[in-house]
Amino acid sequence: MLGTVSALIVSFVAVRRENFLSFEGFFSHRLFRRPKIFADIKSKAGNIVLENLSMRVGFLLSGVIVSLFPATDTAIYFVGMLLMNFSFACGDGLQSAAVAILGQKAGGGDMVAVRERLRLFLKAGAAVSICLSLAYVLLAGEFFGAYFEGVDAVNQGRMATYFVAAITFFQIERIILVASLRAVGEMKLPRQIAGLCVTVVNPATSFFLAYILGFGVTGVWQGSLITQILWCIMTFVKGKKYFTGGKTC
Repeated sequence: MLGTVSALIVSFVAVRRENFLSFEGFFSHRLFRRPKIFADIKSKAGNIVLENLSMRVGFLLSGVIVSLFPATDTAIYFVGMLLMNFSFACGDGLQSAAVAILGQKAGGGDMVAVRERLRLFLKAGAAVSICLSLAYVLLAGEFFGAYFEGVDAVNQGRMATYFVAAITFFQIERIILVASLRAVGEMKLPRQIAGLCVTVVNPATSFFLAYILGFGVTGVWQGSLITQILWCIMTFVKGKKYFTGGKTC
């Protein structure tokens, strides 16, 4: 919440500057009379809205699947999700920086600099994910011990932490790759991949592993790991052409 508030303040300060992207620039250039620009804004904003809606539907389906387990298993799963949310928050910070820095270079047509800085961001994401994963694994007992008293519950939480530690790397790297695509103006591809992975792949694999194969809540974690790996690989493979070929949107 504090990060969101800080980002909002920085955004308001930025748009008050006297340039083309400011509030004053918006009206002085009469952008509201330029349908092509508004159509472009509508297209990009619409893809982000659809992406968020598909992700919410996917999260809801996954939550329904988990809720069918015994109360303790469900509680352990959602406590483990707190760690995933923390990993996402760290990746989201790198995402904001990547969109700003890579977008500036892409806007200037310097795709070589975009590729160089993208590699640096991916290295930074890998370093962050390794640190987080080590902290999760080493402090798993203390973390879940703060929520549960039973030894079995803590041990089950420790097992969940191993999956979270593995997911963290692919999650953060994927977030940075998605940010790089948005920086060069590509909005449709991230939305399509997110819709496929979160709305279809994750619920389907989780249900199959948890109920059909009988792995229980462990199957849900396995499904999440498979989804994040597939999501990261698809984003890299499908989005590679926007950097190797110098293509911008």
